[in-house]
Amino acid sequence: MNKALNKLNTAIHEARQIAGETLDALNDLNSPTVSAAFTPLFKPEDVGGLKTIFSLIQNADTNDLQIFVYCAEDHMRWSDKRNMWYDNAYKYKDKKGITQSIKIYFKDSDTSNTVSPGQKGSYTSHGYRVPIGAREHDVADCSNQAHIFVHPTRIDPPAGTKHDHRPLGDIRAFGLKEGFTALQDLKPLAETILHEVCLFHIIFSLMGGLRDPKKPNLKITDGANPGIYGYEKCAAVNAGRGLLSPSPTGIADCYVVLAKALFLRRIQQKDVFWSLGAVKIPDEDGDKFEPIDIPGEQQRKRLASAWWG
Repeated sequence: MNKALNKLNTAIHEARQIAGETLDALNDLNSPTVSAAFTPLFKPEDVGGLKTIFSLIQNADTNDLQIFVYCAEDHMRWSDKRNMWYDNAYKYKDKKGITQSIKIYFKDSDTSNTVSPGQKGSYTSHGYRVPIGAREHDVADCSNQAHIFVHPTRIDPPAGTKHDHRPLGDIRAFGLKEGFTALQDLKPLAETILHEVCLFHIIFSLMGGLRDPKKPNLKITDGANPGIYGYEKCAAVNAGRGLLSPSPTGIADCYVVLAKALFLRRIQQKDVFWSLGAVKIPDEDGDKFEPIDIPGEQQRKRLASAWWG
């Protein structure tokens, strides 16, 4: 457990570092490498909101939100009465100032009494003002708390996975590996921290991110079922955004993809151009990482056309 906690703490530190450097990059959109990373994924009018969110992540330890990270699901219980799982670790103070527990239920049709939410992967939950009486002010207010479960395979990835799990700092210092030259190939633990722990689902709540303060529904999500993940889908969403279509500003992984690209805009002191989501490793005498198509690039373009005309 101590080893897992050490890995999590290291990843949290890197996630905040990534957020800080992303924030710096957003002040320099005219830089060729920044523009190459930014332009396919977001639009200039998004910069203000992006800066706010990455600033909150960088300074996550100074806000009022209490974030609890779990490596095991000891906080989860099954309710036969409601036929769903609930988080038993949220707390609130009653009218006498006494700390009480409140159950936060998980509505997920894919779980059962033998399949917990964490068996599917990492997840985030957020406290809210839970109604506990007939009157409007009869609530259990745990809206200043958030819980994150990090799946064991993210902490200790199994051998032979299809990703490079090294910290992004190591990749920046020592270089990309052949066969792992697309953003989607790079999956450090800090990515999960950014996505779940540091907390596009959670940080945004500090900006009023719950759609309804008495319901645990978040404004930033994983997108439409089965979710929008990775460079290709985020670029397609950005290209096709409109009044009736999704925007990358509401999709957690699009922030993560941008942060990875901006953090890795220089590798081994060479400029990196992520305008297509993948790059070619330069020869020893080469001075930059050139963009190349990634598998599925043409599919992304077709999806953009099919989804949004």
